[in-house]
Amino acid sequence: MDKKITQEIRKQLRAPFPPEAITPHPTKTYLSTIKAAYVMERLNDVFGICGWTIEHTIVSDDTDYVVVVGCIYLPEFELRTPDQYGGHGKTGKGTEPADGYKSAVTDLMSKSASYLEIGIDVFKGRNGTPGKKQAKKHEPAGKKSGSAEEDFEKLQSAASGATKFANAGEFLTACAKPPLNKTRSDVLEILSLADISEIKNFDTAYQNLLTLIQPGK
Repeated sequence: MDKKITQEIRKQLRAPFPPEAITPHPTKTYLSTIKAAYVMERLNDVFGICGWTIEHTIVSDDTDYVVVVGCIYLPEFELRTPDQYGGHGKTGKGTEPADGYKSAVTDLMSKSASYLEIGIDVFKGRNGTPGKKQAKKHEPAGKKSGSAEEDFEKLQSAASGATKFANAGEFLTACAKPPLNKTRSDVLEILSLADISEIKNFDTAYQNLLTLIQPGK
């Protein structure tokens, strides 16, 4: 019989992180993120060193950006988290190509760890940015600026004339330009929030988006 994640293990996974583990998101200033070293430490503490691994496949490898898809695998429990995407740049000041691949896998690890409820309070917005008291934002009734719903609506609008794009790569390139200004990882994250997180590659993501907007095509 397969071992199960007990309530005690779940409690260990969900344990809060110290303030120094939480940092502002590098691009989404309205979000916080958990330093990868603390995520790895939590996985080691709960499942043991080498008691877990990251299964991944490269799905896009451009000159300046790499994207991977995969999951965290727990051999003792025969358990895999749902597939998630990770991405990172391979060029830029102080960045070597190897750094891009490594950071893409680290990004994937952190996203996959959220399915094990590691850092769950951070993703719920219960942990503030260290050293700062979060001010309550006063926004008009309706959708918040920059919300996932608003971003997805922008993607829908961009894809409404999608017949001009030959493939998903062209569509994602267009998304990176004004007015969307969304990176590949941004687009896939938005698609994931739209409950199609099981997509395996960009072309499937693109077709899923078209299906949502142009049923029957």
